[in-house]
Amino acid sequence: MDDEAGSWYSYEGGDTINDLGPEGGYVLRDEELGDPEDLEDADARLTLEQGRADNPGYFLTANLYGGWMYHVVKRSTEAEAATLYEAFKPELVNLAAQIPMDDDRDVPRKVQLLLEAVAAFEQRFD
Repeated sequence: MDDEAGSWYSYEGGDTINDLGPEGGYVLRDEELGDPEDLEDADARLTLEQGRADNPGYFLTANLYGGWMYHVVKRSTEAEAATLYEAFKPELVNLAAQIPMDDDRDVPRKVQLLLEAVAAFEQRFD
């Protein structure tokens, strides 16, 4: 991802707000990271949803496209979840910047570094 082109924008133009999210709750916030002028070039998605009566709480889903990461965290309050949502954003930017490109000279090493960074993210945000 080109750092200059990478920014957060509403996923599907905000059409997913109030729909059911990945964890079965109602989507409160849903953003994608990439170039808003080239929606096929996104690197990550971050979703915040409010659980339903049968599964209360607030869920954050961090998805690093390409199968690199799909991480879900649950919090008790909306305030906790909203704070964590904002904390996730720069972390996902950093992870996305580490995704190896096809023309990288040392793809295996870059993959290893990315996997280590993903594992650290998942452990830090358990």
